[in-house]
Amino acid sequence: MNLINVVGKIKQLVAFLALVIAFPAGADSNTLPIQQRLTDAQFKSMGLHKLSEVELQRLSDYLKGEVVSEAADLVEEQKVHVDKPRTMRIAGDFSGWRGKTKFTMNNGEVWVQRTSGRYFKRLNSPEVIIEKNTLGFYIMRVPEVDRAVGVKRIK
Repeated sequence: MNLINVVGKIKQLVAFLALVIAFPAGADSNTLPIQQRLTDAQFKSMGLHKLSEVELQRLSDYLKGEVVSEAADLVEEQKVHVDKPRTMRIAGDFSGWRGKTKFTMNNGEVWVQRTSGRYFKRLNSPEVIIEKNTLGFYIMRVPEVDRAVGVKRIK
């Protein structure tokens, strides 16, 4: 699951929380599917029209109190995937960094230098390790030269 999917899931969670606040649990409303609990305008304004039928059913089930344990598994899977250090290679020549350097990886990801600083070294497609530091920001380490720089993903 990539960052775009995570953002989409966060948007869905916000819509869900809005529903929980707007529609507290009640005997009659809990038995209706989500599409029948809202007006068309409410349904669209919350972005629920963008959900698939399966996602709408899961949301309805959740609101009925039938929590699917699959959601917890998905969150845990995503946490492990994001926090785990990732090893990859820079595509092509590498000459260090100098302020706002972009790094294109061989897997298509693009990262940009987040912290200030300069470092010059010519390498051909070096291996890098991208991981989170203790504050939750990403750093890119270049083991071949034992140097690291703060980065953020832009693609």
